[in-house]
Amino acid sequence: MGLAYEVVINSSPCISYLMEENSATMQALVIAHAAFGHNHFFKNNRLFREWTDSTQILDYLEFARGYVARCEERYGIKAVERILDAAHALQNQGVDRHTGNKRLDLRQEQERARERRAYEDEQFNDLWRTLPEGQKKGEGKTDQIDAAAALGLPEENILYFLEKNAPRLANWERELIRIVRLIAQYFYPQPQVKLMNEGCATWVHNFIMHRLHDKKQIDDAAILEVIHSTSNVITQRGFDEGGGPNFNPYALGFAMMTDIARVCTDPTEEDRLWFPGHAGNQDPIGTLHHAWAEYRMRASCSNFCRRRSYAIFVCFALKTI
Repeated sequence: MGLAYEVVINSSPCISYLMEENSATMQALVIAHAAFGHNHFFKNNRLFREWTDSTQILDYLEFARGYVARCEERYGIKAVERILDAAHALQNQGVDRHTGNKRLDLRQEQERARERRAYEDEQFNDLWRTLPEGQKKGEGKTDQIDAAAALGLPEENILYFLEKNAPRLANWERELIRIVRLIAQYFYPQPQVKLMNEGCATWVHNFIMHRLHDKKQIDDAAILEVIHSTSNVITQRGFDEGGGPNFNPYALGFAMMTDIARVCTDPTEEDRLWFPGHAGNQDPIGTLHHAWAEYRMRASCSNFCRRRSYAIFVCFALKTI
Protein backbone atom coordinates (compact mmCIF):
# COMPACT_ATOMS: atom_id res chain seq x y z
CA MET A 1 0.00 0.00 0.00
CA GLY A 2 3.03 2.29 -0.10
CA LEU A 3 3.13 2.71 3.69
CA ALA A 4 5.84 1.69 6.15
CA TYR A 5 4.54 -1.52 7.69
CA GLU A 6 5.38 -2.98 11.08
CA VAL A 7 4.17 -5.67 13.46
CA VAL A 8 4.26 -5.22 17.23
CA ILE A 9 2.40 -7.04 20.02
CA ASN A 10 2.06 -6.61 23.76
CA SER A 11 5.11 -8.60 24.89
CA SER A 12 7.98 -8.34 27.34
CA PRO A 13 10.66 -7.92 26.13
CA CYS A 14 9.26 -5.55 23.53
CA ILE A 15 9.67 -6.85 19.98
CA SER A 16 8.93 -4.88 16.82
CA TYR A 17 9.21 -6.32 13.30
CA LEU A 18 10.04 -3.91 10.46
CA MET A 19 10.09 -4.29 6.69
CA GLU A 20 13.46 -4.44 4.95
CA GLU A 21 12.17 -2.24 2.14
CA ASN A 22 11.71 0.78 4.42
CA SER A 23 14.15 3.62 3.90
CA ALA A 24 16.40 4.68 6.78
CA THR A 25 14.04 7.55 7.58
CA MET A 26 11.02 5.23 7.54
CA GLN A 27 12.82 2.75 9.77
CA ALA A 28 13.39 5.52 12.31
CA LEU A 29 9.75 6.61 12.01
CA VAL A 30 8.42 3.07 12.44
CA ILE A 31 10.70 2.45 15.42
CA ALA A 32 9.40 5.66 17.00
CA HIS A 33 5.80 4.66 16.18
CA ALA A 34 5.81 0.98 17.16
CA ALA A 35 8.81 0.33 19.39
CA PHE A 36 8.31 3.51 21.42
CA GLY A 37 4.67 4.60 21.00
CA HIS A 38 2.81 1.29 20.98
CA ASN A 39 5.07 -0.43 23.49
CA HIS A 40 4.81 2.52 25.87
CA PHE A 41 1.03 2.25 25.65
CA PHE A 42 1.07 -1.53 26.17
CA LYS A 43 3.30 -1.16 29.21
CA ASN A 44 1.39 1.61 30.96
CA ASN A 45 -2.29 1.48 30.01
CA ARG A 46 -4.51 0.25 32.83
CA LEU A 47 -6.55 -2.12 30.65
CA PHE A 48 -3.44 -3.99 29.47
CA ARG A 49 -1.97 -4.06 32.98
CA GLU A 50 -5.15 -5.56 34.45
CA TRP A 51 -5.98 -8.09 31.71
CA THR A 52 -2.61 -9.26 30.37
CA ASP A 53 0.82 -10.43 31.51
CA SER A 54 3.23 -9.54 28.73
CA THR A 55 6.03 -11.70 30.17
CA GLN A 56 4.23 -14.95 29.19
CA ILE A 57 2.83 -14.42 25.70
CA LEU A 58 6.04 -15.18 23.76
CA ASP A 59 6.50 -18.56 25.45
CA TYR A 60 2.86 -19.45 24.88
CA LEU A 61 2.97 -18.45 21.21
CA GLU A 62 6.06 -20.64 20.77
CA PHE A 63 4.21 -23.55 22.40
CA ALA A 64 1.14 -22.92 20.20
CA ARG A 65 3.23 -22.83 17.04
CA GLY A 66 4.93 -26.10 17.93
CA TYR A 67 1.66 -27.81 18.84
CA VAL A 68 -0.02 -26.74 15.59
CA ALA A 69 3.01 -27.94 13.60
CA ARG A 70 2.90 -31.36 15.30
CA CYS A 71 -0.83 -31.64 14.61
CA GLU A 72 -0.23 -30.85 10.94
CA GLU A 73 2.39 -33.58 10.72
CA ARG A 74 0.17 -36.15 12.43
CA TYR A 75 -3.35 -35.32 11.15
CA GLY A 76 -2.72 -33.33 7.98
CA ILE A 77 -2.71 -29.64 7.12
CA LYS A 78 -6.31 -29.57 5.85
CA ALA A 79 -7.71 -31.11 9.03
CA VAL A 80 -5.85 -28.60 11.19
CA GLU A 81 -6.81 -25.63 9.01
CA ARG A 82 -10.45 -26.70 9.14
CA ILE A 83 -10.49 -26.45 12.94
CA LEU A 84 -8.43 -23.25 13.07
CA ASP A 85 -10.57 -21.50 10.46
CA ALA A 86 -13.74 -22.38 12.36
CA ALA A 87 -12.23 -21.29 15.68
CA HIS A 88 -10.95 -18.01 14.24
CA ALA A 89 -14.42 -17.30 12.82
CA LEU A 90 -15.78 -17.51 16.38
CA GLN A 91 -12.86 -15.93 18.25
CA ASN A 92 -14.78 -12.71 19.00
CA GLN A 93 -17.38 -14.91 20.73
CA GLY A 94 -14.64 -16.77 22.61
CA VAL A 95 -13.79 -14.03 25.09
CA ASP A 96 -14.81 -13.76 28.76
CA ARG A 97 -15.77 -10.10 29.09
CA HIS A 98 -17.23 -10.20 32.59
CA THR A 99 -14.66 -12.10 34.64
CA GLY A 100 -13.35 -9.01 36.42
CA ASN A 101 -9.67 -8.19 36.66
CA LYS A 102 -8.50 -11.73 35.99
CA ARG A 103 -5.19 -12.19 34.25
CA LEU A 104 -4.47 -15.19 32.12
CA ASP A 105 -1.67 -17.37 33.47
CA LEU A 106 -0.35 -18.64 30.15
CA ARG A 107 2.53 -20.57 31.70
CA GLN A 108 0.07 -22.51 33.86
CA GLU A 109 -2.16 -23.15 30.85
CA GLN A 110 0.85 -24.41 28.90
CA GLU A 111 1.83 -26.78 31.72
CA ARG A 112 -1.74 -28.07 32.02
CA ALA A 113 -1.76 -28.77 28.28
CA ARG A 114 1.42 -30.84 28.64
CA GLU A 115 -0.10 -32.78 31.56
CA ARG A 116 -3.30 -33.48 29.60
CA ARG A 117 -1.37 -34.84 26.62
CA ALA A 118 0.82 -36.98 28.85
CA TYR A 119 -2.24 -38.41 30.63
CA GLU A 120 -3.97 -39.16 27.32
CA ASP A 121 -0.89 -41.01 26.06
CA GLU A 122 -0.66 -43.06 29.28
CA GLN A 123 -4.34 -44.01 29.31
CA PHE A 124 -4.70 -44.79 25.62
CA ASN A 125 -5.67 -48.35 24.82
CA ASP A 126 -7.10 -49.30 21.43
CA LEU A 127 -9.19 -52.10 23.01
CA TRP A 128 -11.59 -49.56 24.55
CA ARG A 129 -13.13 -48.83 21.14
CA THR A 130 -14.20 -52.49 20.81
CA LEU A 131 -16.42 -52.41 23.92
CA PRO A 132 -20.19 -52.06 23.33
CA GLU A 133 -21.71 -48.76 24.33
CA GLY A 134 -23.82 -49.03 27.45
CA GLN A 135 -26.53 -46.74 28.64
CA LYS A 136 -25.06 -43.42 29.52
CA LYS A 137 -25.56 -42.02 32.97
CA GLY A 138 -28.67 -39.90 33.05
CA GLU A 139 -29.83 -41.07 29.62
CA GLY A 140 -33.55 -40.68 29.09
CA LYS A 141 -33.90 -37.57 31.22
CA THR A 142 -35.84 -34.84 29.52
CA ASP A 143 -35.63 -32.21 32.19
CA GLN A 144 -34.26 -29.13 30.43
CA ILE A 145 -32.98 -27.63 33.65
CA ASP A 146 -30.82 -30.68 34.38
CA ALA A 147 -29.55 -30.70 30.79
CA ALA A 148 -28.62 -27.02 30.96
CA ALA A 149 -26.85 -27.55 34.27
CA ALA A 150 -24.92 -30.50 32.85
CA LEU A 151 -23.77 -28.34 29.93
CA GLY A 152 -22.86 -25.42 32.16
CA LEU A 153 -25.44 -23.13 30.59
CA PRO A 154 -25.79 -20.23 30.28
CA GLU A 155 -22.32 -19.72 28.80
CA GLU A 156 -21.43 -16.64 26.74
CA ASN A 157 -18.04 -17.99 25.64
CA ILE A 158 -18.90 -20.09 22.59
CA LEU A 159 -15.37 -21.41 22.07
CA TYR A 160 -15.17 -22.54 25.70
CA PHE A 161 -18.57 -24.25 25.38
CA LEU A 162 -17.49 -26.09 22.23
CA GLU A 163 -14.15 -27.04 23.73
CA LYS A 164 -15.80 -28.63 26.76
CA ASN A 165 -19.03 -30.05 25.33
CA ALA A 166 -18.76 -30.70 21.57
CA PRO A 167 -19.27 -34.49 21.39
CA ARG A 168 -17.49 -35.19 18.12
CA LEU A 169 -14.23 -33.32 18.68
CA ALA A 170 -10.98 -35.20 19.22
CA ASN A 171 -8.70 -34.14 22.04
CA TRP A 172 -6.22 -32.45 19.71
CA GLU A 173 -9.06 -30.48 18.12
CA ARG A 174 -10.16 -29.28 21.55
CA GLU A 175 -6.61 -28.16 22.26
CA LEU A 176 -6.51 -26.15 19.03
CA ILE A 177 -9.77 -24.44 19.98
CA ARG A 178 -8.30 -23.75 23.40
CA ILE A 179 -5.22 -22.13 21.86
CA VAL A 180 -7.34 -19.83 19.69
CA ARG A 181 -9.53 -18.97 22.68
CA LEU A 182 -6.65 -18.08 24.99
CA ILE A 183 -4.91 -15.95 22.36
CA ALA A 184 -8.19 -14.15 21.60
CA GLN A 185 -8.62 -13.54 25.33
CA TYR A 186 -5.10 -12.11 25.57
CA PHE A 187 -5.71 -9.65 22.76
CA TYR A 188 -9.17 -8.69 24.02
CA PRO A 189 -8.04 -5.21 25.24
CA GLN A 190 -6.79 -4.21 21.77
CA PRO A 191 -10.10 -3.01 20.26
CA GLN A 192 -11.03 -1.33 23.55
CA VAL A 193 -8.20 1.17 23.20
CA LYS A 194 -7.80 1.33 19.42
CA LEU A 195 -8.01 5.12 19.09
CA MET A 196 -5.88 5.88 22.13
CA ASN A 197 -3.26 3.34 21.08
CA GLU A 198 -2.93 4.52 17.48
CA GLY A 199 -3.22 8.15 18.52
CA CYS A 200 -0.45 7.67 21.07
CA ALA A 201 1.89 5.95 18.58
CA THR A 202 1.24 8.50 15.81
CA TRP A 203 1.72 11.48 18.13
CA VAL A 204 4.90 9.95 19.58
CA HIS A 205 6.52 9.28 16.19
CA ASN A 206 5.58 12.75 14.95
CA PHE A 207 7.04 14.34 18.10
CA ILE A 208 10.27 12.31 18.00
CA MET A 209 10.95 12.87 14.30
CA HIS A 210 10.35 16.62 14.52
CA ARG A 211 12.54 16.76 17.62
CA LEU A 212 15.33 15.02 15.68
CA HIS A 213 14.96 17.58 12.90
CA ASP A 214 15.02 20.49 15.37
CA LYS A 215 18.28 19.11 16.81
CA LYS A 216 19.79 18.69 13.31
CA GLN A 217 19.93 14.91 13.63
CA ILE A 218 18.03 14.48 10.35
CA ASP A 219 18.00 16.80 7.33
CA ASP A 220 15.16 18.59 5.55
CA ALA A 221 14.72 15.81 3.01
CA ALA A 222 14.14 13.31 5.82
CA ILE A 223 11.58 15.47 7.63
CA LEU A 224 9.71 16.02 4.35
CA GLU A 225 9.55 12.24 3.93
CA VAL A 226 8.22 12.00 7.50
CA ILE A 227 5.58 14.65 6.86
CA HIS A 228 4.52 12.94 3.64
CA SER A 229 4.20 9.53 5.32
CA THR A 230 2.39 10.91 8.38
CA SER A 231 -0.03 12.82 6.15
CA ASN A 232 -0.87 9.60 4.32
CA VAL A 233 -1.47 7.83 7.62
CA ILE A 234 -3.78 10.47 9.13
CA THR A 235 -5.74 11.30 5.98
CA GLN A 236 -9.50 11.08 6.53
CA ARG A 237 -11.33 10.90 3.22
CA GLY A 238 -14.95 11.89 3.00
CA PHE A 239 -17.73 9.49 2.12
CA ASP A 240 -17.95 10.91 -1.41
CA GLU A 241 -14.16 10.72 -1.85
CA GLY A 242 -13.91 6.95 -1.64
CA GLY A 243 -13.35 6.82 2.10
CA GLY A 244 -16.46 4.74 2.74
CA PRO A 245 -18.58 4.91 5.89
CA ASN A 246 -15.66 4.26 8.25
CA PHE A 247 -13.33 6.72 9.92
CA ASN A 248 -9.55 6.60 10.14
CA PRO A 249 -8.54 5.77 13.74
CA TYR A 250 -5.08 7.25 13.12
CA ALA A 251 -6.61 10.56 12.06
CA LEU A 252 -9.00 10.92 14.99
CA GLY A 253 -6.51 9.54 17.52
CA PHE A 254 -3.75 11.89 16.39
CA ALA A 255 -6.19 14.85 16.43
CA MET A 256 -7.18 13.97 19.99
CA MET A 257 -3.58 13.78 21.21
CA THR A 258 -2.69 17.03 19.42
CA ASP A 259 -5.62 18.83 20.99
CA ILE A 260 -4.79 17.50 24.45
CA ALA A 261 -1.26 18.91 24.06
CA ARG A 262 -2.68 22.23 22.79
CA VAL A 263 -5.10 22.48 25.72
CA CYS A 264 -2.13 22.21 28.08
CA THR A 265 -0.04 24.90 26.37
CA ASP A 266 -2.47 27.24 24.58
CA PRO A 267 -5.98 26.79 26.00
CA THR A 268 -9.10 28.68 24.95
CA GLU A 269 -11.87 29.79 27.29
CA GLU A 270 -13.87 26.74 26.24
CA ASP A 271 -10.91 24.50 27.15
CA ARG A 272 -10.65 26.11 30.59
CA LEU A 273 -14.36 25.53 31.14
CA TRP A 274 -14.29 21.89 30.04
CA PHE A 275 -10.88 20.86 31.39
CA PRO A 276 -10.04 23.04 34.40
CA GLY A 277 -7.59 20.46 35.72
CA HIS A 278 -5.51 20.34 32.52
CA ALA A 279 -5.97 23.61 30.64
CA GLY A 280 -2.84 25.72 30.75
CA ASN A 281 -0.82 23.42 33.00
CA GLN A 282 2.17 23.67 30.58
CA ASP A 283 2.80 19.94 30.92
CA PRO A 284 1.53 18.29 27.72
CA ILE A 285 3.81 15.24 28.05
CA GLY A 286 2.71 14.52 31.60
CA THR A 287 -0.95 15.02 30.73
CA LEU A 288 -0.67 12.69 27.76
CA HIS A 289 1.09 10.09 29.91
CA HIS A 290 -1.82 10.27 32.35
CA ALA A 291 -4.39 9.92 29.53
CA TRP A 292 -2.55 6.97 27.96
CA ALA A 293 -2.24 5.19 31.31
CA GLU A 294 -5.66 5.73 32.86
CA TYR A 295 -8.21 6.10 30.07
CA ARG A 296 -9.40 4.43 26.93
CA MET A 297 -11.26 5.31 23.75
CA ARG A 298 -13.13 2.64 21.84
CA ALA A 299 -13.34 2.87 18.08
CA SER A 300 -17.14 2.56 18.17
CA CYS A 301 -17.46 5.55 20.50
CA SER A 302 -15.70 7.91 18.15
CA ASN A 303 -18.54 7.81 15.63
CA PHE A 304 -20.29 10.24 17.95
CA CYS A 305 -17.32 12.60 18.19
CA ARG A 306 -18.18 15.43 15.81
CA ARG A 307 -15.82 17.97 17.31
CA ARG A 308 -12.29 17.58 18.62
CA SER A 309 -13.11 19.11 21.98
CA TYR A 310 -15.90 16.57 22.44
CA ALA A 311 -13.51 13.77 21.45
CA ILE A 312 -11.11 14.89 24.18
CA PHE A 313 -13.96 15.01 26.67
CA VAL A 314 -14.97 11.44 25.84
CA CYS A 315 -11.31 10.41 26.08
CA PHE A 316 -11.06 11.71 29.62
CA ALA A 317 -14.53 10.47 30.59
CA LEU A 318 -14.25 6.81 29.53
CA LYS A 319 -12.11 5.15 32.20
CA THR A 320 -10.76 1.66 31.82
CA ILE A 321 -12.24 0.63 35.17
